Amino acid sequence: MAELQRASAFAIKKEVTVGTLIAPTVGADAIPLRAGFSQTSAVEEIVSDELLNDIGASKSLTGLESPAGSHPAYLKHSQVEGQEPEIGLLYESAFGAKSIASVEYDTVAASTAGTTAARAVIKVGVGEGASFEVGEALMIKDGTNGYSIRNIHSISGDDLTLNFNINAAPALGVNLGKAVLYRPVASGHPSFSAWLYGANGGYTQAIAGCRTSEIAMTFPAAEQAEVSFSYEGVESYFNPVQVTATNRFIDFVDDGGTKVATLTAGFYKTPIAFAAHVQAVMRAASVDIITVTYSNVTGKYTLLSDGTTFSLLYNTGTNTANSAAVLLGDTTAANRTAAVTYTGANAISLVFPFTASYDDATNIVVKGAQLFVGDFHENVCRAATNVSITIGTPQEAVLSICASSGVSERLINAREVTLEATLVLERYESGLFDKFINNGDAVVMMNAGQKDSAGNWAPGKCVNLTMLQATITQHETGGDTIVEVTLSAKGYLTSTRKDIYLNFA
Repeated sequence: MAELQRASAFAIKKEVTVGTLIAPTVGADAIPLRAGFSQTSAVEEIVSDELLNDIGASKSLTGLESPAGSHPAYLKHSQVEGQEPEIGLLYESAFGAKSIASVEYDTVAASTAGTTAARAVIKVGVGEGASFEVGEALMIKDGTNGYSIRNIHSISGDDLTLNFNINAAPALGVNLGKAVLYRPVASGHPSFSAWLYGANGGYTQAIAGCRTSEIAMTFPAAEQAEVSFSYEGVESYFNPVQVTATNRFIDFVDDGGTKVATLTAGFYKTPIAFAAHVQAVMRAASVDIITVTYSNVTGKYTLLSDGTTFSLLYNTGTNTANSAAVLLGDTTAANRTAAVTYTGANAISLVFPFTASYDDATNIVVKGAQLFVGDFHENVCRAATNVSITIGTPQEAVLSICASSGVSERLINAREVTLEATLVLERYESGLFDKFINNGDAVVMMNAGQKDSAGNWAPGKCVNLTMLQATITQHETGGDTIVEVTLSAKGYLTSTRKDIYLNFA
């Protein structure tokens, strides 16, 4: 029977131990899929050069596992200020750290808008400066002068210096929003388990030990903001079976009397591997030879004994409360008796085990957005037809003879942040080329999101990225009708600032 790919479900779960698969536990672990998603279970082929008196090849072996996946999504907030987006774990895995502002602070007197010689400064209450971070986005909710989104460039006591100036200094009591900040770290990136329920009942594929290896964000004018994730893991599973403390016992009767088989808790990579384990444990506990098989046609398990007495005490056994009956396709409602062969009543379940819960946030259409590139006082929107920002976090496999897949984890060992933008060339504009040719520093900021009827940014519905310091690596003019500039910039870090910050404001 054909299966519908569009019915597939996807879920991610933050791991407690890197590389140890963890299953979804609630419906909110599901995140939306888009066309183009994929998950692969690649395995390295090890070739044997053994010669067997023929020109043919010897049997090859399976080596290092290199499972990977791609996940396209829409770039949007959760629609709740101070609450991370539902795909936040994919961002956190690449950046490494996350901060969520739980309290909204406001301005005190004497904030400044900035000049060509001095950066804008937002002043907050005594002791409140310690609650902010460099790179954090402020949504300056100035009802008089219009809302602005800016990032913190530096903090001195309770003075928050901004990456770009603002048009007017906010008065006393202007709220500053509650941002969700993703910031880079050198190590400690969280890993996650990725679960794909193909056709939501056709198959289940899982990858353990995943870390995001690339984030690609695009902001095309008058179209939807998009993001695509690539991730790599350490071990893959297909239709896996999980044994826990609550389903690990099989009470049964054989020719030697009443016995109990105790399964080993953990995940089994396939139903076939699980059947082999059940068989081994039952044989070890029995005086008879018990055979356990899985049918690739029906999805059911069959248990067979060569003895004359064989009963499965699913209902009356000592361990009924923690029986493996459901794993084997039955229930604890009744025992299985009067035969020596039993096939489970039910096939294995391959559907997402919960009712998926999505935040249903509205997608962002890139209109009324802002791209600032240049010096801190150049707070003017660059007329871009398209903007893309890519965060590459390549990984290195940590090989281990102890790991069943050959690799214990994949560590992020580098980070590269690039911006590509196609700008309409403004007459007299020379500053960007000057920075390009002379290796000058530039500040980059991209704001996009929804706005209210007054043209103010809508809290909980905006995204912000900034490179607090970047170099322009390409400045190329062209265009068939309108003169355009293809601009590239690369973020870099210093001892006090990172190369990229991502905020949901």
